[in-house]
Amino acid sequence: MSKTDYYHLIELPEIVNLKYRQLQKRLKIVIEKYESEKDKLFKKSNRWYIHKSIVEKEFSRNRNLPPNYKLFITITTQIDTNSGYWRVIINEINKKLKEIDNSYRIKYVIESKNHRQHLHFITDCDKRKELKIIFKKIPELIYLNKVNIDITTIYDEKKLQNYFKKQNKPILLPK
Repeated sequence: MSKTDYYHLIELPEIVNLKYRQLQKRLKIVIEKYESEKDKLFKKSNRWYIHKSIVEKEFSRNRNLPPNYKLFITITTQIDTNSGYWRVIINEINKKLKEIDNSYRIKYVIESKNHRQHLHFITDCDKRKELKIIFKKIPELIYLNKVNIDITTIYDEKKLQNYFKKQNKPILLPK
């Protein structure tokens, strides 16, 4: 795992909105809990390295609340596309997700960068393999053989929500 996947204890007060002393107390409990998972929580040079997934679960004020969204997906193409194209794609993805489980939700933003539009969306579906199969079944994506699909796990939902707020109003597709 890369260094960007970890926080230092000293960085956490502004990330999780808790005082440093409170974090130190929680760290004692977390150390015992994650004792067997040395790749997620370890001390090096008198400094604690805490994986992002642990921060969200154990250190946030709302740690007892289940996270709403599990995956962050970005789809880009090497050709110019318009927002109508991306709306067709996201509606197809939504329709095929509903076939798997009708309770899944999607929130998306069509972003323009360097005069090229691309799609970001988040979903509470955590089934990567099923999503990859869905992407392969969408004719509009198959037609464009130069498509890049990036699927990442959401560790810090607050940062992601802030990102979506900066963009055009994100659209939550109906259930």
